[in-house]
Amino acid sequence: MKLALQYEMQRPELDDHLVIKETMEQCVLADEAGFDYVWFVEHHFLTGF
Repeated sequence: MKLALQYEMQRPELDDHLVIKETMEQCVLADEAGFDYVWFVEHHFLTGF
């Protein structure tokens, strides 16, 4: 079985740099825990991006 994380990274209440930093830390931990993939959502055709 393959394990993965999926992120949208929409947290308007936080600073963008903090969101990216926390997400990267979680990705490193997931890799160390044996997760196989990390997926990031793309926001095509949505206003505000």
